[in-house]
Amino acid sequence: RAVLHTYERFQLSQTESLAWLGLVPMCLAGLAIWRERALPSVRLWIVLGTVFGIWALGPHLMAFGVDTGVILPQTLLRYVPIASNARMPARAMVVVNLSVAVLAGIALTRIRGQVRRPLLVTAVVVLAVLVDQIPAPFQLLALDHPPIYDVLRDQREPGAVCDLPVGMVDGFGTTGGLEPQALF
Repeated sequence: RAVLHTYERFQLSQTESLAWLGLVPMCLAGLAIWRERALPSVRLWIVLGTVFGIWALGPHLMAFGVDTGVILPQTLLRYVPIASNARMPARAMVVVNLSVAVLAGIALTRIRGQVRRPLLVTAVVVLAVLVDQIPAPFQLLALDHPPIYDVLRDQREPGAVCDLPVGMVDGFGTTGGLEPQALF
């Protein structure tokens, strides 16, 4: 509840403004950066993670829901063909996640080579990552639906209702008459 209250207070989007990389992967990635930064593969993933991390911040740097006025590279990328189609910069976090995962894997490989029981170390790390990434057991986003769905649900007659969406939404806009509540 405290986290959700914070999101509401700073008007943060729960869909496009949040990312969780995980404590264990970030610690392992930090270890790889600290110990193995001379390796070309480590430098490559640092650069990729940094570039896509900056891209994921969007066109302007936001802090607690407030535009700081700092213009970021995404502002210019919207004028570059093909790159301009990436309308949701936060989705660049996929590459940041991949970078963290690869760097964590490099660190884990190095650690495994230095211990007597590498399988045990791997099992502990995998378990820690799983615990770190466990889905939260609370609702993050309230889903609303038209009241007619409740009426239909409570009917005694057998059968089903299939509300067909007659539109489409993509990165270029909305086509047709899509009612988002129909997807509930």
